[in-house]
Amino acid sequence: MNLRCFVLFACCWPAAYIGAQEATDRQPPAEPPLVLPQRTIAIVRDGDSAHFDELIAGFAAELGSLAAGQYEFVVRDDWNAGGDLAVIPALIEQVVIDPGVDVVFTAGIVSTSHAARMDPALRTKAIVGGAIEFADLDDSLLGGQGASALSNYTFVRSPRRIPADLERLAQLAQTTHVHALVEARVIEFFGSQLDSRVQRLEQRLGLKITMVAAGKTAEESVRRIPEDARAVYVSLLTSATTDSRRALFAAIAARGLPSLSIRGVVDVDLGALAGLAPANDSAVHRRMALNLHQILSGIPTELLPVTLRAEDRLVVNMRTARQIGWSPDYDTSLAATFVEQDAVRRGEQLTLEQALEMAAVQSTNVRSARARSEADASQLDVLRALLRPQVSVGGQGAYRRVHDRINRLTTPRHSEELALGAEISQLLYSHRVGSQVAAQREIAESTAEQLAAVRLDAMETVGVAFLDALSVEGLYRIEKENLLLTENNLQVAKLRREIGEAEPSEVFRWESSQAQARAQLILRDRDRLNARVQLNVALGVPRTKAWDLADIQLSDTEFYFLDEHLAAAVTNQQQFDDFLEFVKQEAAMNSPEVRSFERSVTAQGILLDERRTRNFLPEVSVNAGYDYVLQDGESLSSDDQNEWSVGIGFSIPLFAGGTRRAEMRRLRATIRDLSAQRDAALYLIEQRALAAGYGISASHPGMRLSRRAQRAAEESFAAVQSKYSQGAATVVDLLDAQRELLARRQSAGIAGYEYLQDVVSLQRAMAWFEYSKTEGEKLQWVARLSSFLQRAAARREENR
Repeated sequence: MNLRCFVLFACCWPAAYIGAQEATDRQPPAEPPLVLPQRTIAIVRDGDSAHFDELIAGFAAELGSLAAGQYEFVVRDDWNAGGDLAVIPALIEQVVIDPGVDVVFTAGIVSTSHAARMDPALRTKAIVGGAIEFADLDDSLLGGQGASALSNYTFVRSPRRIPADLERLAQLAQTTHVHALVEARVIEFFGSQLDSRVQRLEQRLGLKITMVAAGKTAEESVRRIPEDARAVYVSLLTSATTDSRRALFAAIAARGLPSLSIRGVVDVDLGALAGLAPANDSAVHRRMALNLHQILSGIPTELLPVTLRAEDRLVVNMRTARQIGWSPDYDTSLAATFVEQDAVRRGEQLTLEQALEMAAVQSTNVRSARARSEADASQLDVLRALLRPQVSVGGQGAYRRVHDRINRLTTPRHSEELALGAEISQLLYSHRVGSQVAAQREIAESTAEQLAAVRLDAMETVGVAFLDALSVEGLYRIEKENLLLTENNLQVAKLRREIGEAEPSEVFRWESSQAQARAQLILRDRDRLNARVQLNVALGVPRTKAWDLADIQLSDTEFYFLDEHLAAAVTNQQQFDDFLEFVKQEAAMNSPEVRSFERSVTAQGILLDERRTRNFLPEVSVNAGYDYVLQDGESLSSDDQNEWSVGIGFSIPLFAGGTRRAEMRRLRATIRDLSAQRDAALYLIEQRALAAGYGISASHPGMRLSRRAQRAAEESFAAVQSKYSQGAATVVDLLDAQRELLARRQSAGIAGYEYLQDVVSLQRAMAWFEYSKTEGEKLQWVARLSSFLQRAAARREENR
């Protein structure tokens, strides 16, 4: 730094420092950091439990996002009875009076039940019950508007979980006696009170229910099940780990007993035969977290809903079924979802492209057309053979006996003759035969074009049948979903009747709807079986052959036909109209039907020309022959009778009684007929192409709009269903919403396949199936389309 810079720096620095300091002094003081209130959630456990470890971790994670910016919370997991039921009441009273606790969560069946039964005056803090396993057996816990009937007490439950499970297990096992595995401490805690609740449940369901105390191991639990047991219901065993539950279901299956788990599909994956409850742990965690958040925000428990709507779905483990020798009845096979399908015979994988390829080869119509084409090609070879040398050999043998000889000395009594000969001939010129060969060549080509047309028709037929089968399969799944919805709504109606919020007629309405849904599902099953048979007929395979059809799902913007090119080329209505004209042109140009008629007309024209000139053109041929006499009469030498010959000849048919003129009239009429058929075929091809194009113009947006209508119907149904479960909507409202949802799902389900059928028909009309084309051929097609669209746009510009 030079001296001048140093002096400037030394002079300016104090002033700059003082100005900055003054500006700092003028700024308002920083606000202290925001201190969020602290909230404490106390956990009271019956004992160690892997089930509640997952539940607590789940709702804590959900609660973290809800509490962000409002409060901070801690989960104190300090109150564990360790399996000693006697200390649970004291633990709950201790945590309730603890001033550092804001809300209590009971992580155990016994602690949850004790908190519900304790003196309301002692329940001074809000308690969230984490295991209302037997709430279905005690309707007093459920109050009006779907909330808890107890003060400062709430919980989360699925309606009629245990009754629905028991009814389904009895149906699957075809029994009226069910053994239920329950934690030993639960049976000990409830005692006679549990017995009375079970008796009331038995009366409601018409079943006999026997409680079996679960052991510490899977083997011990199964040993406690009586030998005469017919079915086992596995309740919530909170202390069981995933491995121990898997071992339990394996041991039950080894006994040959069907099992159903309260945990539903989660335990079906572990080996239970069946389950109804969906895998909705995340929904439970969210509901638990939301209830805790509202309580910590000051909302009383009397306003919190306790019912967690869960769409039951019967899931069956077919590997377990095979192990215990169980097979589903007809209703179950229709309504259930099966897992471990490798234990069941499955059909061969079949895609749409594979089906089209099979149809092009082995369809019965294709085989018949191929045989006709081969016959006409063989007839051409027959006619060509007339223009080649013809060689023949022959022989003659004779025996003559003379009874009345004129002269006994010179006339033998008998004679033998034996001669062999060969002849070769060559047709040198024949306008008639040449015309027949040329005409037959055209006929053979015409038949080959007919084969191509039949092959295209077979491909379209199979494509439509394949998509019909997928469509009916989709409708079957929708009907199954509708049946599941009906059965879930029936469970809600039964719950409403049991707590006195609904008339018995409401249950009857849902039972009637359930029967109707089952009947409709049976009809859909019939339709899908018939669709499979129709597909097999079109493919030319055994009628009962099983297929695993590869589904085709399109987004709202996919075309399933040159997507990467067509979407860019056709962007508005005018371009789509031009595209249809291009399709019509391609259809006419590629049509094998039109080419077949043109070949036939050409063949008849050749024959007509031959008839016109027949009386003026000769047929010329040359032939040669040789006869060799091996043996003849006694008076003659065979050498003297050997002959050979060479000759050439011609013939002209001068008059045949008017046959030529009659044949010419017939041929002219045939040509007129074929020409008219050719024009009709061209019109039909163009009509087919335009119809497919117009179909696409409607079915593609229809697919998008039907999906939008389905989403709206689903939201409407969910809203009405929620109101119905809370008693704010009538059964008629829910039935109407469900019928609308079913109709919208059906429309959306078939809309995509209807569009795909139009795509198949469009490709058939153009005689141009994308799957069979190389990348180069596709680019050529796109280039022709682009050129056509540009010319059409240029013509419109010139006409302005």
